[in-house]
Amino acid sequence: MLTREMNLKVSTRRLGWALQLPTVTHGTRLPCVGLTRFSPSYHQQSLARRILQASMIPAVQRTPTEILLSIFEQDTFVPHAFKTSPSDPFDVPGIPIAIESSTQVLLQKAVMAKWSLALVCKRWNTVATPLLYQAVVIGSDHGLQSLHDTLIKYSRHISLTGDLTSGLRVRRLDFLYWAPSSVDVLVGVFQHLPDLEIFCSSAHPHRSVEVESCVQTLISNCAPSLRKCILSPHWQSKFSQSEYEDFIARCPRISYLPMPHIVLDAPSKSPVLADSLALLFLDSDCLQTRLHPIPSLQHVFIWVDVYRTPYSEKLETFFGAQGLYLRTVEFNMPSSDALTMLSLYFDLCSKYCPNLVHLILSFDYWSDEPNDTITLSIPANVTHLGLYLGWEGFPSKLAAHLSFVRTLSRSPNPLPAVIRRLRVLTDEEQKDLRENSVLRADFASIIAQCRLEDVDGNELFSPSENSDCS
Repeated sequence: MLTREMNLKVSTRRLGWALQLPTVTHGTRLPCVGLTRFSPSYHQQSLARRILQASMIPAVQRTPTEILLSIFEQDTFVPHAFKTSPSDPFDVPGIPIAIESSTQVLLQKAVMAKWSLALVCKRWNTVATPLLYQAVVIGSDHGLQSLHDTLIKYSRHISLTGDLTSGLRVRRLDFLYWAPSSVDVLVGVFQHLPDLEIFCSSAHPHRSVEVESCVQTLISNCAPSLRKCILSPHWQSKFSQSEYEDFIARCPRISYLPMPHIVLDAPSKSPVLADSLALLFLDSDCLQTRLHPIPSLQHVFIWVDVYRTPYSEKLETFFGAQGLYLRTVEFNMPSSDALTMLSLYFDLCSKYCPNLVHLILSFDYWSDEPNDTITLSIPANVTHLGLYLGWEGFPSKLAAHLSFVRTLSRSPNPLPAVIRRLRVLTDEEQKDLRENSVLRADFASIIAQCRLEDVDGNELFSPSENSDCS
């Protein structure tokens, strides 16, 4: 007769095999979910069959509900899915930077496992369904309508039974799709999300009135719980100043927010920012002439436009007011053409940001080929530099990263103590770093000045390899 402990071991092994997802053994276990409904592919159907087979094993059938729930959580875990504090990769190695959508991708990939768990039997459905709806990714009209109908169904059940524990607690909503028909349905969804903490949307609303209706409902129903809000520029451009200020005033816990591309009602007046902010997205047009310092705001993300010279007065005012508190600054640029503009920001960082230690630069494009005409000097107080090169889904190669490092090495200023590549190395790149003696010799002098790291904080060139270069 198997003991209870042996049942647990067998259950975990069998379910882990069926799911074929990595079991996370470090950090906090955070459950995650994805789309509400979908048409299963061949691979999804195969996965469902394997899970069903595993569920028929006697040891699995006897597994207590709380153990099942723990297994489900571990095997559908997506790192950082519910993180609402700023994403500083130097504080948490491997965490996605602010503009990355990798968490959304992982949530979408995990959906088939979570959905398959819920379809095994009535008991598993009861255990898995709350996990299925904690984080929802919407990519179609059908998905949005399905979520709406499910929330209505559970709301009616609570009204009839009075059982508050039977409700669905949606903590994160990623809205990736927009159609004219979306407005009323999305408004209806917001009305049933009292626990929403994270709302992200890369959708493209067409009219200001559509955004106004959705934002008003979001504020009315989700403001007390909302912590993180990431909106595409298409959303931001539809905000008026009064709507933005109402949003700030009624979201007391908001810590992660873009400064929208609003048209100010009065040029001399700036929107009042929430004192709870820990990260702010902005560009030069959002830097107004008045700003009160916010001690909690230690991390900003700035879009650098190669075609627009920022107003020096606005920049001076912003960095003069907030610079003392800034610890991490991220800059996003289209290409090396933006380096002249970037130098203006660096001068202000050197002047006003004595506590700035982490700098992150993301370029949509950077050439693999060395360019001796380009120079860039990093502010002297920066100790850690992160480089994120390439479009989302189209990462630049290791050669582009090393080309950038060479550019920095030509500066008269000292290099930061750490330069980290914020893209995951491919197997081919790892092999090149291990075996390419010419490459290692080429970087020997740079390695002597600073530590070159991969996305997880490991050395690009191991100590033994470095010694070969001497």
